[in-house]
Amino acid sequence: RSCAASGGPGADDGVPTVRTTTEYTRQRKIFEEKYARYQDLDRELSENTRHFKRLEEKFNQCRRDSPQRKEYEKEILSQFEKRQPEMMRKTAEYRRLHIELKRIKQAVTAFVAGFNDAGS
Repeated sequence: RSCAASGGPGADDGVPTVRTTTEYTRQRKIFEEKYARYQDLDRELSENTRHFKRLEEKFNQCRRDSPQRKEYEKEILSQFEKRQPEMMRKTAEYRRLHIELKRIKQAVTAFVAGFNDAGS
């Protein structure tokens, strides 16, 4: 991906370049949009983890030789296979957004620091 696509011209490390208040405003808006998606993904991934922890607890409460334990095992495997492709996609998107948000924050913070230094 080119640096221009990540939000800033001339940034070889993927960090957008913010030189004007217009670019600052644009990057803040991009950050807010991406952060909303990041939060949604965080909730979805956390709920998925909680779901499987609940199933695991039920599984662990059953006696080793119980038919119910075997049913929980089948249920866990079935749900895992069903959910895994989407959760892998969401996890990859979550990680990508984490990096993008960090880079935008870095650029915006650098601009604000420079702006404050210039005003001093």
